[in-house]
Amino acid sequence: IRDMFQVRGAYRVALSTNDGSIDNAPLYTGLAAGASLILPLSKEKKTNKVAFDYGYRVSKFFNGTHNIGLRINL
Repeated sequence: IRDMFQVRGAYRVALSTNDGSIDNAPLYTGLAAGASLILPLSKEKKTNKVAFDYGYRVSKFFNGTHNIGLRINL
């Protein structure tokens, strides 16, 4: 929306594991989603921006992981 908001999504499927045990299964499987809020630092220079990122991935431990980030483009 007007280069200020982005949404992402993905789904990962593990087709096979080595011996079928849960210990050898991939750490991340299933749904992944994220969003970014991108704001300009000034009206004059449209290339200078700050962005706040959030992401979530389903994992076999901890009931999923949350990731946050801050980007500064000068």
